Amino acid sequence: MKNTANLVNNFHISALSDEKIFVTLQNISTPNIFNRKMSTTLLYIILGISVLSLSIILIYYTIYYTAILRASWRERHNKVIYNTEKPKVSVIIITRNLDEELESYLPLILEQSYPDYEVILVNDGSWDNTEEVVRRLCETYPHLYMTSLPKDSRIVSHRKLAITVGAKAAKGDILLLTEPTSRPFSPHWIDSMVRNFTTGVEFVVGNCVMLDNGGLLQHVIAYDTLINTMRSSGFNLMGHPYTATSRNMAYLRSTFFRNNGFAGMLHQEYGDDDLMINCHSNNLNTKIEPTLSGHTICVEKPTYREWRFLKKIQFSTLGDYRLGSLFSMFTEHFFRFCYYVSTIAAFVLILYFKPEWMMVGFEVLIGCYLLKSIVLLWTVNATAALYKQKKFWISALVLDIYLPLATLCINLFTRLPKKRL
Repeated sequence: MKNTANLVNNFHISALSDEKIFVTLQNISTPNIFNRKMSTTLLYIILGISVLSLSIILIYYTIYYTAILRASWRERHNKVIYNTEKPKVSVIIITRNLDEELESYLPLILEQSYPDYEVILVNDGSWDNTEEVVRRLCETYPHLYMTSLPKDSRIVSHRKLAITVGAKAAKGDILLLTEPTSRPFSPHWIDSMVRNFTTGVEFVVGNCVMLDNGGLLQHVIAYDTLINTMRSSGFNLMGHPYTATSRNMAYLRSTFFRNNGFAGMLHQEYGDDDLMINCHSNNLNTKIEPTLSGHTICVEKPTYREWRFLKKIQFSTLGDYRLGSLFSMFTEHFFRFCYYVSTIAAFVLILYFKPEWMMVGFEVLIGCYLLKSIVLLWTVNATAALYKQKKFWISALVLDIYLPLATLCINLFTRLPKKRL
């Protein structure tokens, strides 16, 4: 009986021990399997976000960023219908303490090939020799006129007031805006802009090229300007106009006064150009001038502080943009951010978890980045060639990451200037 009892007790102890071992093994193996499944699922999700983001970015590149190239091709092959009439044009230029620049700049505007136009220079409180320079030029060019802002004006936006004063003094049917720091690319600049005013068109948006005049900062600014031009031109050409530059834009004088000028935007110190387009333009009444003859060239070399403030000024007007314009602007930025973050995260997680398909994952990520880089470099450099600019190679890949981050930091940590620029 003793032996039988001992045998039963030993069996019971053995059974309990086996059960504990089983439970222990189960507790050890289950979390490992669970973690492995979770890590694999997480990797699949992140890779999916990376591929999806890249697909949307490529859609932007191939549809919107190349729109200016397609428009230029259509123009070269005579597939664009232009207006053959020559209505009177009033070129409005705002100046402030730029007497030396006006000496060389104004003849480029005053000697355009267009048959019927006037140049209205609005003096925004200059205290240099601007009046003397203009008076001397008026003797040679009778179609040059100058008007001045009231010195005691206390309006928030002097630029909007200056344009309004110029528009009231204008006799032309079309108001063409530019700035003393932007040179017309050719003597046919006015012709190229005005020919786009076909039936129903009220706004014509031209581009302003920022040349790479040497130096790292100028290279960055030239690339930033080129990308912004590609983006804005693409959306404008695809029927979603949202911005323009006062360095090169035109609209009907009747449209300006029918919309009460800058009514509804006077609380903004800046935004006389992009807010005008954003508030009143649409896919039917707006055209883009894609050719080089209709472009202007910015000859100034902004400092980093000036460039930083310019980007802050551009950001300050976004609160008055249409919701659709904001969606168009930020969608590509959002997915570009998602692409880079998800790609980096996928690389790190693959290295950490080392799944069986690790090499395949690396090949997918590298292949996607190479595809994106090839499309980006081709699009940017084809547009740069169209604008007679220097090519961007490695710098384009770096700036594609740097510029969105720099813009974000500038808008978060930079204040608008208290004094007028």
